Amino acid sequence: MKKAKKGEYNLAGKQIGVLVLAIALFIALFVLFLPPEDREFLLDQNRTTTSSGREVIELLSETPGLISPLKEFATKHEVPDINLFVKTEPLSLNLANKLEVTKSLLGGSSPLVLSFDVQDLSNINKASLFFAVEEAKGKLSVKLNGKDVETIEGEKGIAIVELPSSYLEGEDNRLELKVSNPGVLLWRKNSFLLSDVNVKLEFKRINAQETRDLVITQSEKDSLEIVKLKYFLVCNSREQLTKGTTPFVIYLNDERVFSTQTSCISTSRQHDINPSDIRAGNNELIFSIEEGDFSFNQIVLETKGDERTRPSFTFFLSEEDYERIKSGKDDIKLRLLLEDNKRTKTANILVNRDEFLMKTESNTYSKSIRSSVERGTNIVRLSPSTEFNVLGLKVFIER
Repeated sequence: MKKAKKGEYNLAGKQIGVLVLAIALFIALFVLFLPPEDREFLLDQNRTTTSSGREVIELLSETPGLISPLKEFATKHEVPDINLFVKTEPLSLNLANKLEVTKSLLGGSSPLVLSFDVQDLSNINKASLFFAVEEAKGKLSVKLNGKDVETIEGEKGIAIVELPSSYLEGEDNRLELKVSNPGVLLWRKNSFLLSDVNVKLEFKRINAQETRDLVITQSEKDSLEIVKLKYFLVCNSREQLTKGTTPFVIYLNDERVFSTQTSCISTSRQHDINPSDIRAGNNELIFSIEEGDFSFNQIVLETKGDERTRPSFTFFLSEEDYERIKSGKDDIKLRLLLEDNKRTKTANILVNRDEFLMKTESNTYSKSIRSSVERGTNIVRLSPSTEFNVLGLKVFIER
């Protein structure tokens, strides 16, 4: 075989570089000379109002590119983010910066009563009374809502008194501090001088499991060969993992598809899913942990079939938005920005179970899909009959 000379390699590299530069220049000029509304559609991802002043809520924005009857695509089902946590949150209630509790035969300030409120009583994990003893004579007894808690001997230093959570009430908790009587010693006064008197509460916050629904069409199910679950894992707090790791489990339709001991890391992950675990129709995806504080972002279920598949995209519709659309208060639209030529661009567009024909020579196509949307996950699929470029695809609510 004849080897290429060094000069021939340099010439080929220069030719490729010129070609790449020419393609980039063509794309830039194409976008520049688009009509203003189409250029805005393609580039402005943050637009929130229409020219008529209607509010726009964007649900889906994609750039499919070249679509063809002969080109294969993966179907991507985007899943809303998940936040899981089993953690404790402290709360400190300052009752007094300094106070003195005294008792003698002639009277005194004992018993002294302090009060405090507790919100979210059902999630109390622990409660404690903290204070510093600066001076001490006698004994100091502590009651909570009329129930004995603890008696402290007369010693200086930091005192910590555990308050049984079963003694707590939601509002107007009465904390009673009482100094012992000096008895027959008429000249004696028992007293405690306290500073930084605080009640420290520890709340347990639990959201250990969340469920997400996604829809797989019957035709997609029938042709499934490969299914992958992708997501980005973020650990929000290392302190919430008492043992350094926690069990993490993913279920799909009640089947355990992944389980591990996960530590406080932030990383992207990908798992192969058995296609037999996928159902036609609604599928239930569950993420579960035992402790810690984690976020799961950019969750995508990606499917590929054994037949020619078409580009598919998903968007999520909340219960509130769905009701507003179905009642006629809002409209929901699909809009395509197409390459600007005079060739006929033909495709069947499926929105969930509904299918309609697009046949146009224009560079834009818009349609209200109010009658086709469902609560939760919705799927949009393009099935082209001719080859053409889709420069932008958006689904948005007009309010």
